Amino acid sequence: MNAYRSGQRRHELMQSIAAATGEADLRHLALHYALQKAAPAQTPAKGNAAAGKTAAAAC
Repeated sequence: MNAYRSGQRRHELMQSIAAATGEADLRHLALHYALQKAAPAQTPAKGNAAAGKTAAAAC
């Protein structure tokens, strides 16, 4: 948010939001996101490597 405020990052909507957000609110936002737990990573779907080799051989 500070980068939007300073103009280091440019996005019209985000710059206007950052300019209107007070320091205390920014600290609360930072704390809110810092306290979020990361979602567990999804396990990739099992594939058929042999089928991929067969398809690639035709290239």
